[in-house]
Amino acid sequence: MNRRQQTLAVLAVLPGLAWAQVQTSTAFVWWIGCAIGWILVHFRVSFSAPFRQILLEGDPHAFRPIAALLALLILGTAVLLLLAPALGWTFRLTHAPITGSLVLGAFLFGVGMQAAGRCGSGTLASATRADASFALALGGLVLGVFLGSLQRPLWEQALPLRIAPIDLLQLVPLWAAVLLQLAAVGLWLFILNLACGLPFRLAAPQDHQASLRSGWPGAILLAAALLLLLVVSGEPWKVLWGLGLTGAHAAQGLGWDPATSGFWSAPARLALLSSPANWLQHEAVVVDLAVIYGACATGLWQRRPALGQGAKLRLDRAHLRAGLGGLLMGYGGFLAYGCNISSFVGGVMSFSLHAWVWLAAAFAGSAAWLRLTE
Repeated sequence: MNRRQQTLAVLAVLPGLAWAQVQTSTAFVWWIGCAIGWILVHFRVSFSAPFRQILLEGDPHAFRPIAALLALLILGTAVLLLLAPALGWTFRLTHAPITGSLVLGAFLFGVGMQAAGRCGSGTLASATRADASFALALGGLVLGVFLGSLQRPLWEQALPLRIAPIDLLQLVPLWAAVLLQLAAVGLWLFILNLACGLPFRLAAPQDHQASLRSGWPGAILLAAALLLLLVVSGEPWKVLWGLGLTGAHAAQGLGWDPATSGFWSAPARLALLSSPANWLQHEAVVVDLAVIYGACATGLWQRRPALGQGAKLRLDRAHLRAGLGGLLMGYGGFLAYGCNISSFVGGVMSFSLHAWVWLAAAFAGSAAWLRLTE
C-alpha cells in the first residue's frame, strides 16, 4: 500500500471515529456509506445504463443485476424482520401513497436520469469523474430536491389520484409478502422480454454474458451493504432526504425562512434546520457524504483522475445536460417520495406497492427522453 492509499484509508476511518464520540451508529453509517461508494464505482453498479440498454438495444437481460439486487433485499429484509423481535431491532420501512405526484415525479426522474446519464446514487458515485458534470449534476440534484419540497404539497392538491400506502406486510403474512414481491420481480423480467420482442429464455445472448457476470458481484455486495445500513440506521437508504436537508440548510443560510414552507414548517423538520450540527449528524446526510468520499477515494486508489485533477473547466452540452438531468431528478424524485434507491429499491425491500408504480413511471420517462433525443 503506497502513501496515497494509506492517506485515503486513514481519511475513511477518522470521520467515523469522530462521529463515534457522539453516536456509535453514525460512525458505522459513515463506514457503510464509504463501502457503498466503493461498490458503486468498482463494480459499475448503475440504474440508468440498464434502462438505456433495454429501451435502445432491446436487451431485457440488462435488468437482471437489478432483479438480483431486489430479490436479495426482499429475502434479506424478511430475515431481519424475523430476527427483529428477539434482537430488539425496530425498523422504519419505506411506504408511500400512490398519488398523481408520485407518477409525475417518477416520470420526471426517468427523464432526468437519461439526460444526466446517471441515477440518484450514480450521481454521488460520479465523484470520480474528471469534469464538471459531477458538480453540476449534484448541484442540480440538491436544488431540484429543495424546489420539490416546496412544491410537492401543491402538486398533491392539484393531481386528484391518491391511494393510501399499500403495505403487503399489513395484508398478508410475511412469507406470502415475500412470494408476492419475488413474483413481481419475475413478472417484470417477463414483461421486459415481451416488450423487447424476444421469446422468454433464461440464458442471455452470448455477447451479453460477460457484462451480466460482472454485474452479479456488485448486486450481491450492494444488497449486503444496504441490509447492513438498515440494521444500523433502522431505515433504508434515503438518498434524496440527505440532499434535501443540505439544500434547506443552504437556503436558510441565504435568508430563506423555513416557517414559510408548508413542508419545512412542521416542528420535527424545523428542529432539523435549527443548527448546522443537526445537519452534520443526521444519518441520511452522513451516508450521502460517505458515498461521495468512498467513490472519489476509489477513483484515486485506482489512479483514476478525480474531480479537480485534470478537470476541464470549460462547459459543454454534456455538462449542461448533467445539470438539467440532476435538477429534474431532484425535483421529480421529491414529488415521487424518493429516487431509484429511496422510493424504488427502498419501497421494494419494504414490501410497499408504490415502488412498482414508481418503476413503471420512471421507465416511461426514460423512454420519452430517449425517443426525443436518440
